[in-house]
Amino acid sequence: MPNRLGNIRKARLEVANFENFLHLGSITFDRYQSQEPPEPDIIAWRDGAAFGIELTNFHRQREKQIESEEDRVLERALAIYNSRRGARLLLSLMWAPHFKVCQTVREEIAEKIATLALNNTPPPNQWIILDWNQFDRQLMCAVDHIALYASPDGVPAHWDTGRGAVVQSWDFRSLQQELDRKKEKPKKYRRQYHETWLLIVSEFGTPSSWMEMGDPTKNSTFISTFDKVYLLSSFPLGVVELQLADKLVSNE
Repeated sequence: MPNRLGNIRKARLEVANFENFLHLGSITFDRYQSQEPPEPDIIAWRDGAAFGIELTNFHRQREKQIESEEDRVLERALAIYNSRRGARLLLSLMWAPHFKVCQTVREEIAEKIATLALNNTPPPNQWIILDWNQFDRQLMCAVDHIALYASPDGVPAHWDTGRGAVVQSWDFRSLQQELDRKKEKPKKYRRQYHETWLLIVSEFGTPSSWMEMGDPTKNSTFISTFDKVYLLSSFPLGVVELQLADKLVSNE
């Protein structure tokens, strides 16, 4: 059941990213739908022709691992908080600069965040900001501040992390690596497509995927087994079609 739910969420996110791509790129199809592997993630039809669109989310892996560990701490803190039947809260936490959460302190920090939330329930329609004045030495090093708000009736508790980062530039090497990583995909498709596309998504919601597209990379020529490659880029938010050399054919 968990895997099935995960697959459903993944398919929904892919459709949402694809629809954003269509809107920002002024691209139209008659209809489209999700597909199961080994077929591309989306099949779309235009004038009776089928297009196979593979989607992949770009992340800088080191930063993504840090974000994932931060998310696990908050998920655990919320689970502890709910187990003690705290009031529904909206919570936003900002980690201290340069602090890196590690697995060995995950439970300890989660316990302290949950306890702070339990002991500082805000009045209705008011925010409470907790900072170093309420933190012990460990939390002073780990957390910049925590904002709490009592959830309105009918609104479920939601705990998240505020994040910021320097936006890095796309470069030829990182993009070509993404294309190389997906180069075996087209030859595994079981049906014939009029064209196969690769859509690389630079999600706006997570700093590990923030990338800025500059003219040098936009004007570079890439090698891919796909007929077309597009970027759904976060800065600026828009669609960029990469220039491709003659289509690469994978060795059988």
